[in-house]
Amino acid sequence: MPNSDSKTFSIAVALIRQNGKYLIGQRLENKPQGGDWEFPGGKQKPGESIHQALIRECREELDVLIQPEGPALTTEYQYPDRKVKLHFWDARLLEGSPKPLAQQRLVWASPHELRNYPFCPANEEILTSYSSAIQNQRTTSKQARFGIPPERVFPMETKEDVYWGRFRVVAKGFAL
Repeated sequence: MPNSDSKTFSIAVALIRQNGKYLIGQRLENKPQGGDWEFPGGKQKPGESIHQALIRECREELDVLIQPEGPALTTEYQYPDRKVKLHFWDARLLEGSPKPLAQQRLVWASPHELRNYPFCPANEEILTSYSSAIQNQRTTSKQARFGIPPERVFPMETKEDVYWGRFRVVAKGFAL
């Protein structure tokens, strides 16, 4: 629903995860940010909670029933003509198979695949959040697999270093 500033909109966004992948949709070309990708959702209507907006938008856009499970992130973004406040919520499918009723197409993407799609700029904070979590998870698992203590993992410094993701890994004095 519009906030006190008539050009600020609250947007309910569903992070629908199934089998380790998130549902994303490509915006129609005739819409603002046409062709960009986004998580399902839409504008909150007056008198409607974010929870209610998530359920309604997923029914209208995807022909599915979801169960909102809780807030993941709230962020704001200023476009040239409007400001949006995005309420990202984790959600799961209860009924139906998603259909692209309001998008060009739908894709299930793993967290590390999300960066392969050009998203609407307002989604940058959630994508950065996922990218950081994935990188930390990868680094931690590689450290554990090779018995490398955290104090032996350093940020990248030069292109001569051997890299593992975004980190230079050194164990027993040798770069791995």
